[in-house]
Amino acid sequence: MSTARATTTLPDAAAIPLQPASFDIWDKKYRLKSKQGAAVDADIDASYQRIARALSEVEATPE
Repeated sequence: MSTARATTTLPDAAAIPLQPASFDIWDKKYRLKSKQGAAVDADIDASYQRIARALSEVEATPE
C-alpha cells in the first residue's frame, strides 16, 4: 500500500493585513505580558511559537 502526501500552499500572512480590532483583541486578551505590563510576545507569530513550544514540551516522547 502506498501513501499519498498532500501538499498545501499556505497563504502569505503579509498578504492579509490584520484588522485593528483583531490586533486589539490579541493585544488585550492573548498577548503575554510581564507583571509590569511589558509585552513578552513581539507579534502574533511570537505568540504562536510560544504556545507551540509549550505544547510540544508536554508531549510524551518515545524512549
